[in-house]
Amino acid sequence: MSRRLWTRAPGPRLQPTIALAAEPEEEILGEGCLSLPGANLPVSRPGFAVCHGYNQFGEPIKVAGTGTLARCLQHETDHVNGIVMEDHLTAAERRDIHRQHKKVAKQYPSSWPA
Repeated sequence: MSRRLWTRAPGPRLQPTIALAAEPEEEILGEGCLSLPGANLPVSRPGFAVCHGYNQFGEPIKVAGTGTLARCLQHETDHVNGIVMEDHLTAAERRDIHRQHKKVAKQYPSSWPA
């Protein structure tokens, strides 16, 4: 069995999965990623999400959120599934976000985001 884990707030999640409403209401908000510091673009995501997973003790946990928390739950669960924020963008938007990042990249140490 492969293990998928993220450890950002609100706590560790092992094998996270996201549950969305059958017909989720989409919210378009600015979103960035630690992989491309200093850059962000509007990304459409459902405004409510429930993350199911397991804590560091193997106990089942569930976190539900709206707004920014829902976006974070989806973003981080995407990462453990091999999906990056750029996968939600058009080719032109990907070029734009890389241009944004390139303008400010020197402000971040090479060890970022360690």
